[in-house]
Amino acid sequence: MSRRTGQNPKVRVKKRVNGEKVYYFQYWVDLPGQEERKRMTEVVGPISLMTKSEAERRKLEFFANTEINSSSYQIPSAHTFADAAKHYREKFGPMMHRESTRSTWEGRIKNHLEPDWKNVPLDLITFDAVSGACQRP
Repeated sequence: MSRRTGQNPKVRVKKRVNGEKVYYFQYWVDLPGQEERKRMTEVVGPISLMTKSEAERRKLEFFANTEINSSSYQIPSAHTFADAAKHYREKFGPMMHRESTRSTWEGRIKNHLEPDWKNVPLDLITFDAVSGACQRP
């Protein structure tokens, strides 16, 4: 999934079913484990209670609070450890190891890594996460 540079949607006006006019904006959210994004709508408030510039300010506060546009925002990975293990078994492992050691590294992946990490997204596997998993009783 490509990294976006930031979102700055326009504040628009819509008329609700009950006839009330409200300010709103739409933005994109990344879904864990999926490549596509989901379009979300955030209602800022009724036109009768605020100006458009106040609605813009609230939109900016929303993005600051959710940190969607910050550099610390991490896009959830669509790939899991199982995908990486499959790649290792099919491409990297056979190329980097002798055939006589295949059962050794295959057994270590199967017995020691996959039970704990199989369905974990790759971006959640960190040094601290692995260290914590190793210290279990």
